Parts: sequence; C-alpha cells; structure tokens
Amino acid sequence: GRKHGRQFFLRVPGSGILRAKPQRYVALALWPNTPFSQVSRGLSAFRKMRLFGHIPLSWRGLFGKVRRIKWMIRPGIFVLKSMISPLKHRSPRCLLAWWLALIVWLPGCHSTGIDAPRESTRGSKPKITGFFALPTVAVPGSEVQVTVQAQDDDGDPLHYLWKASGGTFSGSGPTVTWHAPVQPQDSLYRVAVQVSDQKDGSASAFLDLPVDFSDSQENCSVPCDQIIRVGPPRCEDCIGMPSIPALFSPEFVAADDPGAAYLTDETPVIGLVSGQDIRAYPVLILNRHEIVNDVFAGRRIAVTYCPFTASPLIFDRDEGVGTGMDFGVSGFLYNANLVMYDLQGQTLWSQMRFEAVKGRFLARKLTTLPGFFMQWNLWKKLFPTTRVISSATGHNKNYAYDEYAGYNTSPYIWAPVHHKDHRLPPKARVFGVILEGEQKAYPWDALGEMGILQDRVGGQSILIAWYSPGRFVTAFFPKTSKGEARFSLVRSEAASPFYLQDDLTGTLWDLTGRAVDGPLKGESLTVVQPAYSAFWFAWSAIWPDTRLYSGGAGSD
Repeated sequence: GRKHGRQFFLRVPGSGILRAKPQRYVALALWPNTPFSQVSRGLSAFRKMRLFGHIPLSWRGLFGKVRRIKWMIRPGIFVLKSMISPLKHRSPRCLLAWWLALIVWLPGCHSTGIDAPRESTRGSKPKITGFFALPTVAVPGSEVQVTVQAQDDDGDPLHYLWKASGGTFSGSGPTVTWHAPVQPQDSLYRVAVQVSDQKDGSASAFLDLPVDFSDSQENCSVPCDQIIRVGPPRCEDCIGMPSIPALFSPEFVAADDPGAAYLTDETPVIGLVSGQDIRAYPVLILNRHEIVNDVFAGRRIAVTYCPFTASPLIFDRDEGVGTGMDFGVSGFLYNANLVMYDLQGQTLWSQMRFEAVKGRFLARKLTTLPGFFMQWNLWKKLFPTTRVISSATGHNKNYAYDEYAGYNTSPYIWAPVHHKDHRLPPKARVFGVILEGEQKAYPWDALGEMGILQDRVGGQSILIAWYSPGRFVTAFFPKTSKGEARFSLVRSEAASPFYLQDDLTGTLWDLTGRAVDGPLKGESLTVVQPAYSAFWFAWSAIWPDTRLYSGGAGSD
C-alpha cells in the first residue's frame, strides 16, 4: 500500500477501499460476491467469497505480522470482523483486539460505515437456473406462457431478449407470452431467451415447442396433451439443468479392457450379434444417454433404453423414415416413456409405440430390430469375444453409478400415466409381444427361474425362453428349415445355462437361437419382433388392450 498521513489505503478491484490505521483496525467496504484476489501482498490468490459462509483467514499484510480476518456473510447484509496484531514497539494497550462490524446493504439500500463506489463483481455472468413453458403443446394462434429463471451473483439488474423461429411475443422481463402462428408451417418452433446484465456477459437457452396444425387434436397420433415436457431445455451456460445427450458411434473395447471396468456382472446389457460382430450396449451407459446412434453390420441403428419404463428397443434408422435418421432425447414423455426426436425432420417419436406421435412423419412406424437383454456376466459367457461401449464417451459422467437403482425398486412413477391397469403391481416387469395387432404380456414372476413356453399371439406360434438369474427373456418363431417344431429344455453346465432341443432333428439351440449342435448346426431361429421388456404400468398404458399371461398357454 501507500502511506497517506497516518493511514494506509489499499484498493480492492471491484469492491471498495481497504483502510488501515496503524495498529488499530482494518475496515473494508464489501459488495456482494466481492473477490479477495488482490490486496497488495496480503489476500492474494484467495477464492471468491460466497453469499453464505464463515471463513477464517490468516495472512501477512500491512504490518508484517500474522493477521486473522474472519467474516460472516448473511443474505442482503455483510458483516466484517477484524483483529490485527500490533507492532512490537507499541504500548500494551495496543495489544487489545479491535472488533469492527461494517454493514453494507445490498443495492437499493443505504450503507453505513465506509462509503465506496458501487461496482459489480469481476466477470460474474448471469446464470440460467430454469426455463419452462405452459402449456407444453400449443395449437395455432394459442398463447403459451414462457418463464426463465436466472440469477446474477453481483446483483446487477438483468435484461431479457426473447426470440422465436415463428409467432410473436407480448410482455417483457422473465415471463412473456408467446403467441403461436395462426397458420403454422412447422411442427416445432424454437423459443429462445438471452439474459444479460449489460456488463459482464450473458447466458442463453431455448425450448422447442410443438404446435398443432389445426385447432383439433388430429395432428397427434395420441392425445396431444398427454405428451408432456419434463426434460431440461438444451441450453448454454445453464446450471442445475443437465442435458441427456444421445451418443453417436461410440468407442467399443474388449470385455477385459480398462474402459469396461465400470461394468459389474449384474449390469444389464443390450446385446447384438451378426457373425463375428458382437457388441454390448450397457444400461449404465444408456441410463445417462438413452439413445445410441450407431452402425452395426452395415445398418444404421438406434439402440434405445428408457430408464423410467425399463424398456430396451433397437430401431432401424433407414427403413420406414428415410435415410440415416439421427435420434435425440426430446425432453418429452408419453405415459412416462421416452419420446425421441429426429434431428432431420424434428418429428416426435414414442419409443414403446415406435411411432411418430407428432410432426412431419406423423403416424409412421419405426422398424424394430432383434437384440438380447441380459446381464453382463451371462452375455460374456455366451460371447467371450464381445466388445462393449467404453466409458470414454467424451462426457464427464460416472457410469459405474446406477442413479436409477432406487427408482427401479420403489413404487414411485416419475411422470403421469394416463391408463392404469391393476392386474399387476405397477413396477412388475413383463415381457411383451406384439403380432398382427395383438399384444400379450408375460410377467417375469409368472415364468419362474428358467424354462420355455410355446404360445400363440396374433394367430402365430411363438416360443418364449427365459432365464431369471440372468434377467433374460426372449421370443422366437419355432420354425426351422425342417418345419415348425416343438421344443424341450435341456439343462447344461456350459456357457448357456440350458439349451432348446427341437423334436424334429434333436438339434440343440442356445439362448440366442443359434443351433450349436446337431443336424441343423449353424442355423438360427428368427427372433419375434416387436417384443421387449418393460414395467407393467408403462406396457399397460401404452397397450391398454393387452392380454396377460398368468400361468398357462393362452391364459389372460
């Protein structure tokens, strides 16, 4: 500092004046979130002060002695208490500690103590903490109330700039009314906001709002008001609003690679097999991303999993919707189930219905592809050369932690369900089959530890095979190159816990339908599609007319 009369003055950038009388006291005018980064040789390299806290600090400063400064911060008021050690040559009375409380009110209030110019904290940008729209689906000419929640640590006044890809705004500030176009040309309209303090920077966020093409509900294949937004907006500079980014062509590693160390034996995976190309897509990865856009066996696919409904499904990204669709997580749910959107046409797709529920491809169906859902230890036994998604996805996430473990075992359902069927508990797991417009669900608990079941759905014969310790259930068409067969279970101590044996040739087939021994070795049974597992509350809400297996062929 510089000596001026009998006082020392140190300027604190962005805050006020540090004033010290020799051996007497230190007083500092503090403003909200003041940075203690430079006070001569004293408070160097100290972190930014928070609005709540009680932090002791020792430092060597103006008089060459160890000082202790202790401050306590309250919302809207700052209190600084200071003790200073005197120099050796001073009288004993100077050994007494001076306590000083300096109160500085937040902007808009008067201040007491030392007057200092009002300045903002260095480089403190506004932060967006919430962004909401009600209703979440609009009709032409309707009004949607859009609200952004933001904060600025220095207390600067915030300014809001609203923009949209169509329609108009009325009002100003953090809550405005968006008027949907009277004659919409698109199924989704982007509403964006930029929040700034006109000094240190800005933050921005946006929402994509679906808009019907008429005043009726005809432009949704399901009731439009049942497609609800629950996910966070995709935005920049947001806090407390984590996104769910889909993956694109992730890296795969061997089962014993360090990149697969996040997996446990009990981790469920979605397995794909095509010749020597064998891959596993773990639920621990899909919990955080929900969609993996990939290319497998020369085909563009989307491997999807909804953690709220425990439903794994694989889709062809080419067939039925164009060429090379890329899918992302929309932030919408329908009956608590994942609603995807395609980046090309901005259409909303229901995962469990595999149908476009709104947008350009309305009512079109996605083609489902076969895969096998089972535990990682069982998959590795069946396919030792498998590769699995590496934890090096480019996203800073702890994939070893299953954030849905508690949800899976609790009765709690995360989002509204518009049809409730009380034949089973809501979180009972079922394996559902859809053939020729007929749906049938097979409860895991009714199937037992392991076994096979031949049944008919939609007028077609099917073969259900399951192994509960490995959380595995699948369905085949019981047709071989020699004709339709009856199958029996043969227990095994090999990689497969049991085999299926047909009554026509005696060939043995493993859990994935591969003929591994016998006259038909090398053949494969056809996997029934669509067929997948899910929680009962979701299956029965998506397919309210479903039949339910309860212990005998054809039972309901």
